[in-house]
Amino acid sequence: MSNKLIYGLLTGVFLFSFLLINNSDFLLSNGEVVAGAIGEDGSDDGGDDMIGEDGCTPGFWKNHTGNKGNKGNQWPEGISTGDSYEITFGVILDQDVTLLQALKAKGGGINAFLRHSTAAYLNASSPDVFYPSTTNEVISLVQMTIPNGDIEGNKDLFDKFNNGNCPGPFETVIMDG
Repeated sequence: MSNKLIYGLLTGVFLFSFLLINNSDFLLSNGEVVAGAIGEDGSDDGGDDMIGEDGCTPGFWKNHTGNKGNKGNQWPEGISTGDSYEITFGVILDQDVTLLQALKAKGGGINAFLRHSTAAYLNASSPDVFYPSTTNEVISLVQMTIPNGDIEGNKDLFDKFNNGNCPGPFETVIMDG
């Protein structure tokens, strides 16, 4: 058995166990139930703990990498355009792609999911974006979606969040030594 297959199986078992222990629901911070979590107070509506309504599109993140010819690096510190999608999200794809390649993926289906999940991850990771989900929630939803989840429905959820009020481009602060 390949290491990727073993890793994928272990990840799936972990997620399945996590969902069983937590009443098989997954709750986003904005109160939307994605796959059946019970809130900390025992309710299933998540209460009023919304994080925010900001969100920048995949196109924003694709065009603000700091690479030659584009509009300046807006990516959160510690995240690189060359980071592996598989490693970032802990999933297995048919071929590994970088986060920037995921943002540039054309078409629908899995490619649209890659674009919007990457943008969601960058939004949730950015201190300048008041995003409706945390980074861990985005990663968990990606892990629940690939390979057998609702790619189209979860892409639509990320798309909705990613089309919020984009506060960027963000101010770049240069520290003098």
